[in-house]
Amino acid sequence: MNLKNYISELKRRRVIKASLAYLIVAWVIAEVASVVLPTFNAPAYFMKTLLFILIIGFPINLVFAWIYDITAEGIKKTEDIDQKAQKTILKNSRLNKVIIASLAIVVVLLVINQFWYKAGNREEKAEGLENIKSADVVERSIAVLPFKSLSEDKEKQFLADGMMEAILLHLFKIDGLRVIQSISVEKYRDRTQTIPDIAQELKVNYILDGSFQKYGDQAKLIVKLSNAKEKEENIWAKEYNRDWSDIFSVQSEVAKKVAFSLEMVISPEVKERIETLPTENMDAYEYFLKGNETYWESWDNFDLTKLKESIEYYQRAINLDENFSFAFTGIGRSYWFSAYVTKNQLNKSELWRKSKQYLKKAISLDPDNGWAYAELAVVLHNWNWDSEAARENLDKAIELMPNDANAYIHYFWLETYLGNCSMLKEKMEDLEVFDPNIWNPSNTKNLMRLQCQNKYSEMVSVADEYFKKLDESLHPVLSIFLFDAFLHEKEYEKAKIVLKYVKDSVQNKSNYLVYKAMLHAKEGDRKSTMQVLDSLNLLSKVEYVSNIWYAAIYASLEEKDSMYKFLNRALTNREPELHDINFYSVFNTFEEEPKFQEIIRKMWIPIYEP
Repeated sequence: MNLKNYISELKRRRVIKASLAYLIVAWVIAEVASVVLPTFNAPAYFMKTLLFILIIGFPINLVFAWIYDITAEGIKKTEDIDQKAQKTILKNSRLNKVIIASLAIVVVLLVINQFWYKAGNREEKAEGLENIKSADVVERSIAVLPFKSLSEDKEKQFLADGMMEAILLHLFKIDGLRVIQSISVEKYRDRTQTIPDIAQELKVNYILDGSFQKYGDQAKLIVKLSNAKEKEENIWAKEYNRDWSDIFSVQSEVAKKVAFSLEMVISPEVKERIETLPTENMDAYEYFLKGNETYWESWDNFDLTKLKESIEYYQRAINLDENFSFAFTGIGRSYWFSAYVTKNQLNKSELWRKSKQYLKKAISLDPDNGWAYAELAVVLHNWNWDSEAARENLDKAIELMPNDANAYIHYFWLETYLGNCSMLKEKMEDLEVFDPNIWNPSNTKNLMRLQCQNKYSEMVSVADEYFKKLDESLHPVLSIFLFDAFLHEKEYEKAKIVLKYVKDSVQNKSNYLVYKAMLHAKEGDRKSTMQVLDSLNLLSKVEYVSNIWYAAIYASLEEKDSMYKFLNRALTNREPELHDINFYSVFNTFEEEPKFQEIIRKMWIPIYEP
């Protein structure tokens, strides 16, 4: 059969006309579904399934049209119909009617789309969105300032903080939007600066701030979005007065409104994640928010009591809603941080185990919980010693929340522990996108980067800058890098300043003795070093003292046999502190020795723990 005859046969069997009718009807169905399904909050997979069915149906329609015709006597095979009678069959007229009716519906839908939805857009712009110029959104960056509590009860501040964090969590999911982490805006809680000044300091173009109050079963949220690139320009402000049980829809509405204002495109999948309710039990939600508050309070001085309190709040939330994924994530995070902080060796392993258990449960309840993947990565690296699995989970967290600096921070720490300086630089660049002030001279992460590159003289310069701004306390993590830099550069008097701050911290008694012993060792005073070691041995009977710390002291004394003895003990016990080996420059002398390299190699072998 040549091409001309084949086309004639297609026309005779009405295949072309049937295909055209199918495509038009399928398009109408898809258009109607795209409007109706979101109205009923249908999951995104409903639309995907419908489109899949329509696509599969097209070839089936072609086969049916080729084989069958619809006649006055019913459906018959085309071969059985008298060709001269083809003009009288019903299919021809019915197909014409279907096509004409479908085209009419298409026209109606186009008119509705042109006038109805655009009219809706014009109405939103009337609220202030017309102030957005294309030049203003070239760099889509935003900071959400701490919300003020309108309640006279200061203990209700955690509710306002919870609203701010929830909106941030939604914004983290929108790809292409640079969002400043909450920890970077905390200093603006009692702000005196203007919005443009804050925006300039944070290097963002937009600022969202607001206030919140819960009274009885009612809630009030007032939010304002400002364009603050050069001068403060109010884009929109809105007051929400809703039932407390409807607060989740308000949170998602604000996030979507921000995205619309910044001309961001939200995919159906992200829209679904933003609109998903974390829990239907509002009492559980309040316990969750209280758990968050006490967790962050624990960071002031690695307060184990506050961590225990946060775990209790999260557990109350879980008791009220056993499917509350965020509550499982919160308790998992508190457990791993407790494992990091506690001095009780017997408790450490159990705390890590519980952390992994709760975080895996959180993911099973909500596979789109990016926060849980990021926290699980910490456990996989520190407890399971499985850096590849940790990276996989961090990649998943970033896929789900591409703007959440938390995942990038965990990635940064992972590469720091592994001593991957090139990857460390890459992760620093990722973090700089979210927080341009990451290169601040006194920033801990900057010290870590310099130490990885063995740039100790630069670290001393950075440390001098830090001490100019130092108040009455020194963060435990920062003390490690400052002390090590001074020790390496033989700035012993400056090392003693760090030692004084560490001594004043009750939570770091063992750290103080370790640092003091290392300082005596580097000064060549072995007698004083051994006296401090005796004190450390006595302390180890009542609280946990890692073998890596003993190894660091003996490395400072350059006594290799004792150093390797304690390194191997730390390896046998699989102590998480062994990962700190890259934080002590005293080990650099031995890094080329096969014995030392074998310990490093064994540290990163994945070891399964249930």
